[in-house]
Amino acid sequence: MAASAGRAGSTSAAVAVPDWGRDGHRSRTLDLGGRPTPNDEPWTACRLTSSGGRDVSASDRGAADRGPSIWDTFSRRPDAVVDGSSADVACDHYHRWADDLALLSDLGVGAYRLSVSWPRVQPSGTAVSTAGLDFYDRLLDGLVTRGITPVVNLFHWDLPQWAQDAGGWTGRETVNRFAEYASVVAERLGDRVGTGRR
Repeated sequence: MAASAGRAGSTSAAVAVPDWGRDGHRSRTLDLGGRPTPNDEPWTACRLTSSGGRDVSASDRGAADRGPSIWDTFSRRPDAVVDGSSADVACDHYHRWADDLALLSDLGVGAYRLSVSWPRVQPSGTAVSTAGLDFYDRLLDGLVTRGITPVVNLFHWDLPQWAQDAGGWTGRETVNRFAEYASVVAERLGDRVGTGRR
């Protein structure tokens, strides 16, 4: 989804959306003209990347609370990514979350689907990072304050490297660790998470 919203009283936006017509897949643009959607139905926004690609990597000094994920390890291998890029900063959602939420609010988005980064919550094993969870507290509080329903995904291809080193998804311990992580996240953030249903 590509969109823009003006700040100085202008709220026009254009969004490229798929149009599955009889003649196959094609793209069309909706001019929102200050309205969130036709028929006043709320938009749901999401980022279609793993948490490493959406915010910042473990190497970012401002995000020292996050441990490395399998994507961090993979993207740093020579020739793993065609152009040699990595997700070390990506869209910098970790630092720009307040601006991102302001844009969502300006667009009239009703729900926001996000992924919690397991390596941010448990950067080095079973110990829980208070700083990591604090980030998600701020993000969810910011969404709720703006009237945007948070819809949370617990895993989006960012297995902590420590879990991969211990056997990854083929090892039973990873499943047990994931259950612990899910419990920690639900306990801390569950009171603000929506189902995404209207």
